[in-house]
Amino acid sequence: MKTLIIYGTRYGSTEKCGQLLKNELNGEIDLCNLMTEEIPDLNPYENVIIGGSIYIGQIQKEVKTFISTHLNELLTKKLGLFTCCSRKGDIAIDQINTVFGEDLLNHAVVKDYFGGEIYYKKMKFLDRLVTRMVSKADKDFPILDENKNGSFLKHEAIHNFASLMNEDKGE
Repeated sequence: MKTLIIYGTRYGSTEKCGQLLKNELNGEIDLCNLMTEEIPDLNPYENVIIGGSIYIGQIQKEVKTFISTHLNELLTKKLGLFTCCSRKGDIAIDQINTVFGEDLLNHAVVKDYFGGEIYYKKMKFLDRLVTRMVSKADKDFPILDENKNGSFLKHEAIHNFASLMNEDKGE
């Protein structure tokens, strides 16, 4: 079984989640960062996992472009979808449902959000500004340390996601 984890990342959290997911999956696993790497031929892959990070309710345009360009081929694969975001619960699920589109959502065997990380000094000015505003306005925003950093990755969600992708349902 050959799996491609293809993702967009801004500051590295989605890449980290992709690596953690790779460590839990069976078979041959390839990672592809849409921001820096050429998209491989999808034909050799039985499974494709698409991930991206959410900023102001949107996923990276590179992820959107990949999906729209390869939609028909993706619908022939065993598919998993994940996001990294600072939101949780129903809000995070709504974001998944918004950014991936109905065709992929209906076809995916698993979809989930893996939490995220905030490292304030890595962030661009606008991202820092939005993070500061949201953290003050939203009581459910993750708690950051004195340097305005925080890691709130959902390791159990990554493990459960991998378990569902590893299941062989005679496909």
